[in-house]
Parts: sequence; C-alpha cells; structure tokens
Amino acid sequence: MTLALSACSAEPGGDDPPPDPPTEDPATPEPTEVATPEASTEEATPVEPATEAVTEEDESVPQFEGVLAAEPYVIEPKPIQPGLTDGFTFWGWSTDGARFAFETYMPGEGAVECDMRYDVFVVDSATDEFVEGGKLTVKHESPEPGPSGVCSPKSLEPLIEVKRAALLEQHGIVVGNLVAPTDIGKAESKAFAVTTPAGKEARITFRVLYGSDEAFGPDAEQGAAYYLTLKTDSGNIMIEPGRRRRPWVVGYAPKLVFFSPSGRNAAFIIGREHSAYEGFRVSWMSNGLDLPDYL
Repeated sequence: MTLALSACSAEPGGDDPPPDPPTEDPATPEPTEVATPEASTEEATPVEPATEAVTEEDESVPQFEGVLAAEPYVIEPKPIQPGLTDGFTFWGWSTDGARFAFETYMPGEGAVECDMRYDVFVVDSATDEFVEGGKLTVKHESPEPGPSGVCSPKSLEPLIEVKRAALLEQHGIVVGNLVAPTDIGKAESKAFAVTTPAGKEARITFRVLYGSDEAFGPDAEQGAAYYLTLKTDSGNIMIEPGRRRRPWVVGYAPKLVFFSPSGRNAAFIIGREHSAYEGFRVSWMSNGLDLPDYL
C-alpha cells in the first residue's frame, strides 16, 4: 500500500457556534454523526493475561497481501515538557476485522507527582464507537504521594497487564493480528490520497476547525474540532463531521492508517494536541471505518 499525504493547517477559533462542516460535495448527503473514542475510567475484571502473538492467518477471513506484524505497533512516550507525547500501542484486530484495540499511556504532565495513566479502547470499526464495556483506565489513586512518600500503587504496570489481557480476550482481540500501518504523519496540506488493500485510490480530506496556536485562552478552553472525509469516484464517506469541539484541544494531525488483515476495515489514528502544564501534550484517538465494496 502507498500513501501520498499532507498536513492539516489549523483555522482560528472564536466564540461563535461551530459552522456546518465544509461542503465540498453538496450532492452527497451527510451520514449520521458518531462518537469518537475518548478516555474513560471504567475498568474490566482481572483475569490471567493471554497476550501471545498470532502468527497464523484465519482461513475463514480473506487476507490481502500484507505481512502480519505478529506483535503490537508501539510509539514510545516522550515525557519531556514543554511538548510531551503520550505512548501509543495498537494491539491488533479481531479475526473478523470488526473490532480493533489500541492503548495510550500518559507519562505525567508534571503538575503533580502521581498523574500517570493507561487507557485501553476497543472500537467497533463499522460504527466508530466503543464496543460495550470496551474502555479501561488504570491510574494512581491520588495525584499526590501517600504517607509512605510514593504513589499508590507504586507501579501501574502489574495492574494494567492483567486488566488489559481480560479486556482484549473479552472482545476477541488477537494481539499482533495487524499489518504494519501507513504513516500519514508528514502531511503538508489538507488533502492526501491513500491506496487501499484492494489497490483502489481514495482521496482523504482532513481539516482542523477552531484550531489555535495558543495553548491557553478562550479559544483553547472551548477546544478545536476536525473534519475527515474519504472520497472516491464511486462515492463519498463522512468519517468525522467536524462538529465536536474538545475542551483545551488546540489542534489535530493525522498520523497512521491501520488496515485489517482482511483488507476490509480501517483505523485512522489521529494525534490530538492539548494545552498542558508548562507546555503542551500530544495524545491519541481513532476513527474506525468499514471499507465499502468499491474500495
């Protein structure tokens, strides 16, 4: 798969209500808006970990000519201000490609000592929503150290390993069931093209609305939104309509596209820039999509 790409440029925000999303193709009806995965504090019941990587393909699901990674895809965190980056792990897809799972790790902004956290999300690629019970957060009990002078729990890793394994198993996510992603993080304009596993080209438009270069202030407090569409000669798909403003988010940028091993599903990974303590922070979110037959 190949990808020619470009970066979105932020548009100034204001106090006015969000406009309707750009209408590049008035003849195309706008699909129903769906929620985009955000962090939550719900946790799953611990069970013994079961995260062995898969190396054999499921013969019941058609495969395109991609090489299974057989291990998660990882972006290491950068815990340095003024610009820190959360860690990111794409764990894999279910065997039918209906669901995918990813995880973010926030190494702490520095305002308090105990603010590290893990968030794991399981997303339905058809609806671009969390599956029922598909959100997990593990964090410290308090932002400040306890009487012993250390965070409680001292380490989050033992707990997240058990709870993560339970969540992935519950929703049929196979660790390592993924093909290496296409990196779209060097985009320099508002539109780029991606070649699907079936060899079809899709034109993607990405646009930031209410974006700001200011980490603080009224525009940042109201937050930015983004608009994401997929266009082909056979039809158009609205992926993110650009109406949801997220507080204290000043911008977004497309980063990765993961196609499922079947070649019929896609997960777009979006970088989200927040105002943060003494600087800014990049976290991660996703948009899921089942590719239509003409792609």
